[in-house]
Amino acid sequence: MAHIRHALYVILISIAGITNCFSSVEKCNKFESGSNKMEFHIHSKKSMEIRDLKIFYIDDADDCLPTNETYLLTIENGYPKIIYMLEGHSVDFAQENMDEEPTPELLVYYNSGGNLYNLLIFQFRDSSFRLLDGDAIVSNLRDIKIENKTIIANYIYIINGEQKIVTSHFKVSSGKVLRLSN
Repeated sequence: MAHIRHALYVILISIAGITNCFSSVEKCNKFESGSNKMEFHIHSKKSMEIRDLKIFYIDDADDCLPTNETYLLTIENGYPKIIYMLEGHSVDFAQENMDEEPTPELLVYYNSGGNLYNLLIFQFRDSSFRLLDGDAIVSNLRDIKIENKTIIANYIYIINGEQKIVTSHFKVSSGKVLRLSN
């Protein structure tokens, strides 16, 4: 575990552009910054970079493989900070005002296996991001959209041999994700 922590530390300072050094702890010590990154605008005078990061490791067959986890990072003034670790891949970011607060929310879409497409919502409060509590927003049809601050997620079930699409609606209110209907 100390090797992983050390590798993660080296990776974080490398991705922030502080240095280009790599640990010699493992021969497969690399990272891959996702293709998606965005500038998250907190207000008119302040923004920060958001990006995803995959870490690689050596398996028993001596192959270099990515971990299942994806790390979400902020980079502010050249300093990287992990805001969340998710079990998934293919991350995409969006910024949208989902509630009555003036600061928009960070929306993180990703795939988590089993054909599940997920949405996590973070609020920026008191200088950091906080994952909102509440109901999970998932779709096995890769169909999650936002309309008038309402999140709409479609999910397909097979009941008695027939496919049935169920639509769920969610809202952000008082720092929580709330399911409105099914």
